[in-house]
Amino acid sequence: MLAYKNVIIFGTGVCYQNYKELVFSKSTVLCLSDNNKAKWETSLDGISILPPDKIHSFDFDRIVLLVSYPTAVEIKTQLIQLGIPECKILFYDEYIAHVCRGEQICFEAKHIKIAIISRKLDYSGSSVAILNASIALNTAGYLVTLIVPQCDRRFAREFNCHGVSIIECPSIICMENTELRLIDSFDFVIVNVLPTIDAVFKVFGYKPLLWWIHEPSEKYSNLYKSVSARYPQYLSDKRIQSIPVYAVSTIAKNPFLRHFSKAKVDILPYCLVDEGNLSVQNNKCATISFALIAGFSELKQQHLYLQAAAKLVETHTNCRFLLIGNLGNSAYSQKVLALAKSMPSVELRGVLTREQMLAAYQNEIDVVVCPSLEECLPTVIAEGMMHSKLCIVSDNTGMADYITDGENGFICKAGSLESLYEKMVYCAEHFGELDSVRKNARKTYEENFTMDIFAKRIDRIIKDSLKNMGGTAV
Repeated sequence: MLAYKNVIIFGTGVCYQNYKELVFSKSTVLCLSDNNKAKWETSLDGISILPPDKIHSFDFDRIVLLVSYPTAVEIKTQLIQLGIPECKILFYDEYIAHVCRGEQICFEAKHIKIAIISRKLDYSGSSVAILNASIALNTAGYLVTLIVPQCDRRFAREFNCHGVSIIECPSIICMENTELRLIDSFDFVIVNVLPTIDAVFKVFGYKPLLWWIHEPSEKYSNLYKSVSARYPQYLSDKRIQSIPVYAVSTIAKNPFLRHFSKAKVDILPYCLVDEGNLSVQNNKCATISFALIAGFSELKQQHLYLQAAAKLVETHTNCRFLLIGNLGNSAYSQKVLALAKSMPSVELRGVLTREQMLAAYQNEIDVVVCPSLEECLPTVIAEGMMHSKLCIVSDNTGMADYITDGENGFICKAGSLESLYEKMVYCAEHFGELDSVRKNARKTYEENFTMDIFAKRIDRIIKDSLKNMGGTAV
């Protein structure tokens, strides 16, 4: 194993905060660097922050990029142009894989047959989707474990009670022989999300697998650009024709095919644990609570939601508006926060646990709003339907395929303030008359997103794959 005794960390933002303790425990950090001029010649955690052109003066083993991938690829190019050898620059998961090779932290591990490899487990929609898939498979009689490079401990504890085992293996995404031996005992492997592409091609041929993708198009995300820049060898790899690829929706399928035109991609929607019921409330005279549930980003259109809310509250004073999700610290987040704080009818809730979200659905939320510019299959809308709520979704989301406007939910035009306002004001004015929409929303969940339906879909996929590979189905 390579020993990286002396390193320089590039990046002092969120990624730095997430991984600094691990880097400090494995290496001596000589200095920090960042492209933010305001930070130059200051210090953080007792370590100097220097301009990129001054790091030449140090005798370092590696520069570790503690920066998210779209930006990290650009910074790597920048450092090479400054004369830093490419071999001395590591993305953060490459560094972690080297210094943690062979390390594993196991949460209630047990003998299992299906491995699910994914990125960090937290309260994101893709994490909830993969954990619910695991629960469905367990219920169907499979023994499942999740293998991830990083896991939110609180999140892990919440889902261990469902019988899902989790192995935290920091090097699992940058897979080599050590990690392949880890999955030796499994009969089948599910690889989750686009950035795990390296693991997909290394596991393919070693174990039967499927690749489950959830990512939006390159128009609204840099993921395809960064993955293409980092793994150009896979763009023309002919094995993609044989790898079973499944997308959660057509919104996720189409951009994948633009980059891997010879792939065969089928649709596999996610599932949700049933926490709802068929009861509906006719409280025409009570306060009506709208909720947008998502981390703050322009893609999620919180500002559009607040603009529509400002118009609506002028004539409907019985309405209030919840913002639930990670507030973040971007310029967009600050803009939304400033607008929200100027509106008495708006409540900021931040990130809620699953228990807190369940309480919010049961006791507060009346209308779930998802005005995203693009979203593959927004979990919050399926959850809203599960709880028999009125749901408003933009026409550029995967959930729009399951909604008939006015029958089981409402569809607005993505990016249009007038269209969103029109649907919100309709819900406010006709709130007590829409029980049939609520019941149909619940029915849509039952017909498309239950654990049982997902288990039957994926059970067929797994058994057919094992049969074709000569394996034994569970």
